[in-house]
Amino acid sequence: MLKKFVAIFIAFNFFLINTKIIIKADDLPKNISYINNFVDLKNLATAVNGGDNCDEKYFLLTTNIDMNNELWTPIGNKKTNSFLGTFDGNGFEILNLQIENSSANSQGLFGYNSGTVKNVKISGQIIDDNNIGGIVGYNLGAIENSQSNVKINGSGSNIGGIVGYNKGGIVQNCQNIGEISGNQIIGGIIGCNDEGAVIQNCYNLGSVSGNIKCGGCAGVNNSDIKNSYNIGNVICNGDKAGAFVGDSDNQSPVQNCYFMSNNNISDKYAISKTSEQFIEGEVAWLLQNGEDSPWGQELSNQQTPYPILDTSKKVYKIIFKDGNNEIKICYSNSDNNITFPDINDSTFAGWVDDNNIEFTKDTPITKDFTLHILRKEFYTITFDVNGGKCNVEFAQTNSDGKLNSLPTAQFNRYKFLGWYTEKNGCKKITLETIFDKDATVYAKWIRKLQNIIEEEIDEPNLNEKDEENQENDKNEENNSDDNNKNDIDKTIFELPCKICRPETVAVQINTDGTRKIIHKSVAKNGKIYIPPNDLTKIEIINNKKDFIDVPQNHWAYDAITFVSAHELFDDNLSNIFEPSKSINFKTLIGILEKLDNKKNFYTELTSIFNYNNQQFFLNYNITREQLIFIIHKYFGSAQNFDDKLNFFDINQVSSYALNSLRWAVKNNVVNDSVNLFYPKNFATKAEIAKIFQNLMLNLFYE
Repeated sequence: MLKKFVAIFIAFNFFLINTKIIIKADDLPKNISYINNFVDLKNLATAVNGGDNCDEKYFLLTTNIDMNNELWTPIGNKKTNSFLGTFDGNGFEILNLQIENSSANSQGLFGYNSGTVKNVKISGQIIDDNNIGGIVGYNLGAIENSQSNVKINGSGSNIGGIVGYNKGGIVQNCQNIGEISGNQIIGGIIGCNDEGAVIQNCYNLGSVSGNIKCGGCAGVNNSDIKNSYNIGNVICNGDKAGAFVGDSDNQSPVQNCYFMSNNNISDKYAISKTSEQFIEGEVAWLLQNGEDSPWGQELSNQQTPYPILDTSKKVYKIIFKDGNNEIKICYSNSDNNITFPDINDSTFAGWVDDNNIEFTKDTPITKDFTLHILRKEFYTITFDVNGGKCNVEFAQTNSDGKLNSLPTAQFNRYKFLGWYTEKNGCKKITLETIFDKDATVYAKWIRKLQNIIEEEIDEPNLNEKDEENQENDKNEENNSDDNNKNDIDKTIFELPCKICRPETVAVQINTDGTRKIIHKSVAKNGKIYIPPNDLTKIEIINNKKDFIDVPQNHWAYDAITFVSAHELFDDNLSNIFEPSKSINFKTLIGILEKLDNKKNFYTELTSIFNYNNQQFFLNYNITREQLIFIIHKYFGSAQNFDDKLNFFDINQVSSYALNSLRWAVKNNVVNDSVNLFYPKNFATKAEIAKIFQNLMLNLFYE
């Protein structure tokens, strides 16, 4: 099953910023009130909206509360009734908030807040006009450590995932994963950030759409934003749009903030980073270096491949250097999950830090490291055969100055005694001999007389001949292991397979001895399946390819191993895969031709997508919805599917591709447990590898 398209398909991991907070009785304020159920929550709203601002009062949520989609009147229904107390969600969740077509502005769990709202987690839906936020509509106070998964649709202005209008208030350590849409001034965190307000340590995963002034973090920013990021998709039908901030007075600072470049929209206030830079930990490391940072990232958890608000998951930066040249930068948690660079150099002896202390995969990481290549000395040892013959002319010592092996020499009518430091003998060389410079060693011989008496000599007679040693050596053919070879009839399409791995494939052995990978072979469940063909003999092999840009902790490592072993991509001989690279129709057609006997892909696809210029068509990058549509056309059933899809951006999928996407989800070719599909974005090689692996494993030979 396709788990995710990392960083483009954002994993829908309902990650809690805070777990339930355990408060000791002695730490509780004396004026505390407990919110034990929905009735208590409604009573609080009634009190505040009736004129009791709850100044200096503390309200603590003690359990999850389901609002059951009952139409909600926010706590604080106007400025004069703004909430002034402290509301502590205690890490519990408020579910099914429902606000629709209210006559009042400023809608959210709270309408107007001048106090403190913290540790709140909320989900639901709001459809209204102006100043709408999942947590607070109009904020003059503080909102901390909170999460919103509220789907918001505002017909007016100032629409945000956490706050609609932030006037002088502070919003920190918050995240939004809900879908936000409206008319103007639309932001993933805040609609409008104004008059000394602050946004810090916040992030948005949800999509943002509107007509004007749309931003992944804020629609309009006239104040401060720092240490925050956006990876949600931003769609704006008009002008003043940004992947992070839609519009600004240009005097307001945006510090240490980032957005994902895959969003297909730029931003002049924040810094663009690729999906790989988010996944691999670079952005988390940069955020950690911000003021009062709460950031971290679990780099081994591909379900949440982005920074989170968790200081226990601190990220460390590791720089690998060869002299003054940086050869690699990577990021790790304390468990040292880094992939070391491959150094193809015989002098390479390992890595040391700035203090010349050895660094290995077992070294605990508690700080950033700069690592340097440790070089070792090698010496060349030349073998002088002293009249005889030897198939080794020279060898190189290891880092200890010793040889790993010593060759054997031959000479007619003489017995080989070994290698010595001098031509006339002197000291004998062994595997324990330590060299401290380049050297020549010499063969020493004993002459054989009538096969009975052996006479030691220093120099053999170079004119002596031996007829039996003049015969040519016979070359023996090395027989390969027959355990993995099988003579099969062309009607047999499955064979036992002891080890079924992504790199396991079948090879066709032709009668002329030539070999060819069977692209459509699939190893699973203890068998390898082969398509009908005029096969005479096959061999099951491990055809693994290694790529320097696909470490073992890459989210698509198994899929890339699978497609490269099956040689589905034409660039299979390279050691670089480029997993984030988009592919064009020409590359996709090459894959299809290897898996399907059709030869009219060019004609059919140019007709389907209405391309008149074939050359232009071949070089055009393929989108995700086009990819799924094509795979369904050639490998799926023609029936219509009515399964419900869980993608938040399902309304952006073209009508022609909807049935194909339902088919793909139903057959585990694509996983809809992620929250976004991004149908118009270009598909990457890693994503295509995962889809074809799912297709072959789940649908071929069922």
